[in-house]
Amino acid sequence: MRILVPTSAFIALSLTACGKSPATADAATPPADTAQAAPDASAPPAGDTATAAGDAATPTPADAAQAAPDASAAADTAAPKDCVDDEVARVLGGLEPDFARLDKNVLELCGGFQDGPRHCVDLDLDTGKRTVVKLPDDDVAHLPSFPAGFDAGLMRDEARGVLKVCVSAETGCKDLHPGQVTAGHFDADKKRVVVASMEDGQRNARIFDVANQAEGKVIPIGPGDLPDCTFAAFLGNDTLLVSTGQCAAEGQSWLVDVASGKTIDEIGKSPNAFVRDGQFAQVDGDVWAFRDATGKVVHVQNVKTGDIVATVDLESAATGTAPKDEHAWAFARDGKLVLVEARPALGTVFIADPKDGSVTQSLVPRPCK
Repeated sequence: MRILVPTSAFIALSLTACGKSPATADAATPPADTAQAAPDASAPPAGDTATAAGDAATPTPADAAQAAPDASAAADTAAPKDCVDDEVARVLGGLEPDFARLDKNVLELCGGFQDGPRHCVDLDLDTGKRTVVKLPDDDVAHLPSFPAGFDAGLMRDEARGVLKVCVSAETGCKDLHPGQVTAGHFDADKKRVVVASMEDGQRNARIFDVANQAEGKVIPIGPGDLPDCTFAAFLGNDTLLVSTGQCAAEGQSWLVDVASGKTIDEIGKSPNAFVRDGQFAQVDGDVWAFRDATGKVVHVQNVKTGDIVATVDLESAATGTAPKDEHAWAFARDGKLVLVEARPALGTVFIADPKDGSVTQSLVPRPCK
């Protein structure tokens, strides 16, 4: 994992967290700047067809003229979601995504081209429409963030080997922790930050006070060395998610009580569940969703008790293809899980019910006919 070195200009622009540099891809030349909405003309894919109201009694001849426009409206309602035109398909197929964000009902999936500008493919979850947005050269709102491992306001000073905390432009940045740091995350109130660090072959989760940078509790994670995907993150204010592995969808993840430092339970109650950064989201209160990096399941779990609420079967949802943790994110919105996948096609999105784990909708990019 390579973290961008902060600059004075970068700090002045709201001190956004750094991530890895945009990855390159063997892509076609980026398209023109004008985004086009996907047409609604092709036949609906299985599972995504909207049911039109049409069970009424047969209209009388006098009603026939009035019935025609209603039938047209019904046809529009039943039009396929996620029909992707050539421009969108060309951009989506060439992206090496390194950023995803769910903003209300719009999912942004962004990345770069080889020797070209960065683009976002925006998916409207309500309509299934995808559009292309070319990012300006000075964009700081879509900086690479996967798998960054650092919240906004935390920056790695590679030259000095120090992690810096920069909560606001007015207070400036202050040194937080020296040495090898693999991740840093604030609690829900932004009063504390937990840092995953390595010293002499030992990995630890270190909790710091943001106001004075004083170190508090240190929670041992275990022995290890680079390359490593160890991180620790606050889930609210009272629980930590700790994950450690070799960055190849293999590792362990567990819940830790912040006050006592004791393990609450393993993610998914499994010793082999591995959750990477960016692949967990708060559903409601103490209930969170954790996407297993093996790509097979999402565990919906109570982080205070460790109890499993539901399990989402991603392997079945992907109709036989193998989802992977590469280019995968997890979000929660309005009581639903929004799971962004690279399989069966880049930009595939599954909508799931966190109460029973059922997949209620699949948005798979399909070309318009």
